[in-house]
Amino acid sequence: MGSEKKTPSRLPHTEGQLARAERVLKAQRHRSTVGPDFADYAPYVLDCAAHIGRVFKIETGPTRGANNAFSVWWHDLLQDDEFDWLRQYRDTELKDVKRITRILTTIRTQDGGILQVHDVGLSVTKPDGTTKTSRAKDVNKLPPGGTAEYIIRIGPWADQEFTAAIGGFLTRWRDVLLPAALEFVRQTSEAPPRQGLAMEDGPF
Repeated sequence: MGSEKKTPSRLPHTEGQLARAERVLKAQRHRSTVGPDFADYAPYVLDCAAHIGRVFKIETGPTRGANNAFSVWWHDLLQDDEFDWLRQYRDTELKDVKRITRILTTIRTQDGGILQVHDVGLSVTKPDGTTKTSRAKDVNKLPPGGTAEYIIRIGPWADQEFTAAIGGFLTRWRDVLLPAALEFVRQTSEAPPRQGLAMEDGPF
């Protein structure tokens, strides 16, 4: 008995770019160390995530031109905070104006306490739950047993860990936006031709 033939994707280029962005993000999770390695690759992670929209815009152009509801949906999505800020994050990192993240280094002490080094100082939480904070210099090398998190400073993902925030954006594409777009494509392909121009696209 032969294997069933897989139905070709209606948006293969968009799905391919989404899969690529997911692979790039997965690789970035292994770079969570103090030093230049994580920061050097962060712009590429952001650009891969942003490129999904650019590919989608090109791939769905003819379909959106024939389906005004689809065009309006995409136009509204471009005004979405996450889409808008992703462009800003990408541009800021690529131009190296300033980093969009701060580093939070956590070290678990032998007595069961937690020591954290962050932008404003050193925070020590003892086993009894009491915490003391003082000013401290940046950590340039991750101590043995320590963990480093890159926390986004601004925008809708402020105070979220970098890979978790981008991962959430990609999951939104995978679970919400792509299925909705594929439904628009299906409806358009089954509908008779109609006259009229689609709403103009915004920048991406």
